[in-house]
Amino acid sequence: MLKSISQASTDQNEEKPVLKLPAGLEPISRHFAHLILELAESQDPFLLLGALAASEATQAQNACANLRLLAEQPIQNEEALCYPALAPWLASLRKHSQVVGLPGESCPLILETERLYLNRYWQYEHQLAQQLRQRSQNTLPLKTEHLQNLIAQFKNLFPPSEQPDWQALAAANALLNTLSIIAGGPGTGKTTTVAKLLALLLENAPDLRITLAAPTGKAAARMKQALLKSLESGPFSAQIRSRMPESALTLHRLLGYRPGSHLFKHGPENPLPWDVIIVDEASMIDLALMSKLVQAVRPDARLILLGDPDQLASVEAGCVLGDICRAAQADAFSAQRRKDLEKLSGQILLLPESQNALDDQVIQLKHSHRFGPQSGIGHLARAINAGQAEHARHLLQAPEFKDICLEDLPAQIESLLGSRIKQGGWARYLSADSPQAALEALEDQVLLCALRRGPTGVEGLNRAMEKALQHSGLLSLNSPWYHLRPVLISENDYLHGLFNGDMGITWNPEGHSPRIYFFTEGQTLHSFSPAQLGAHETAWALTVHKSQGSEFHEIMLILPPEETPLLSRELLYTGITRARQRVEIWGSEAIFRSAVQHRIERSSGLVVALSIE
Repeated sequence: MLKSISQASTDQNEEKPVLKLPAGLEPISRHFAHLILELAESQDPFLLLGALAASEATQAQNACANLRLLAEQPIQNEEALCYPALAPWLASLRKHSQVVGLPGESCPLILETERLYLNRYWQYEHQLAQQLRQRSQNTLPLKTEHLQNLIAQFKNLFPPSEQPDWQALAAANALLNTLSIIAGGPGTGKTTTVAKLLALLLENAPDLRITLAAPTGKAAARMKQALLKSLESGPFSAQIRSRMPESALTLHRLLGYRPGSHLFKHGPENPLPWDVIIVDEASMIDLALMSKLVQAVRPDARLILLGDPDQLASVEAGCVLGDICRAAQADAFSAQRRKDLEKLSGQILLLPESQNALDDQVIQLKHSHRFGPQSGIGHLARAINAGQAEHARHLLQAPEFKDICLEDLPAQIESLLGSRIKQGGWARYLSADSPQAALEALEDQVLLCALRRGPTGVEGLNRAMEKALQHSGLLSLNSPWYHLRPVLISENDYLHGLFNGDMGITWNPEGHSPRIYFFTEGQTLHSFSPAQLGAHETAWALTVHKSQGSEFHEIMLILPPEETPLLSRELLYTGITRARQRVEIWGSEAIFRSAVQHRIERSSGLVVALSIE
């Protein structure tokens, strides 16, 4: 902080002057910091900066402020004003016990070692860690009377393999747990594993109540589609297929969303009725929502979380799936769990022995069936995850990989898009002869970007695309609801069954009576008038965050011309793995290299809390 204040005495008898805070701070953080001073009846700038740090941390999607990392660092990039040195800062905060409490106390701020929380976020993290630890201890022993039958069914679904079959181990593990995390990248078989797991469960308990859920409507719909596809291609009887869940819910609908309230219908006092709850895209679930979800699951019910911990974390505070996977030792099991897995799967497991119960709950699927050895996308994703910027750049230039490339972004983005349209880009979509055909073609190609504003953000790219289409004579932009305008829902609308992330198309071939079509639950085609839609936006371009839970044949990932904190290896990885067939990255090598080297790390205490036995 300012030299005069960093050297100031921390003696309570010497009152320190209140600082003038930087103008760029969030108004809510500024207000909160001054409120804390009022409650403490103090003018202590160390307390002011502590409250400010805790509030700003949650605004930046952290669960807490890590004071060790912040100490002596500039505030809002203002070199003249820095946070205090750690030791005097902690000492000063501890003296304000009426507003800064120890873990479990009812103060607005909670100080746990060197982490400073808003009380609510400490409660979320503490309750979640407590529930996860309890579930890790709550195993479901194999019943001897069903064992031989279960082993026979297992062999039918998972033929013997010389190498460890991680899909088989994940399914076996979930049979034994009330908490299971099945982690893995795109195409590693998470949904296939779940389909086989459900078949095993239903064979032995036909009346199990099972539900599927995901953070967004789009992710829920894709989860259901993927499960149906696995059921159609897998060795399942008609009877088992008929018992599978027929729909997937958003988490808010599952928990019982109450408009205007942060509380849900279901919670510890009114748990969910389901016996098995399977949640996809778990990396998108923030700390608050995950805490409420886990507390709403009955102690005897199975909670199975699927997700990719390398993807972008949630839009709100926390990095829950990543933290859980980091807290667990990879490919390690307790001695008893290893015996049970060997018994069920028929495999010999030469793996490390673990003493941490959480290790028995987490399995990482490793082999991608979508991106094989010849896939440039797969190689590029692995290089980006490893932070290997030079290797990633080399892959993008390698002639043997035709499915990936890095090109300099031209000054006129409209001309790039116009050229791509002339080459046949978006051809199936633009020539669609029915709303259903247009909706199906939406998955052919998409523009992805890091930002919302600016020429390379969603808003600028949408405008550039509209101009390119108009200049090409392919669309007439005679009204805001022009024919084939793609639309993205940005807020949940329970009345009409439309959810954040749902994509639809405008059907207005005559130019005077637009209807907006969506695939809703069950892949049913529904249409709405513009007046019926809630919050929405044009969707020729999407942020990478908004694309999570979706897949496309081809993507064009547009990088900004300058570095931004939003541009990271997680964003690149998430963006390129939305593509099934081809990835084009448009931007400079320097910006690409910088993004690969920039890893997002969110401050939390969940890893530490999960390590406490």
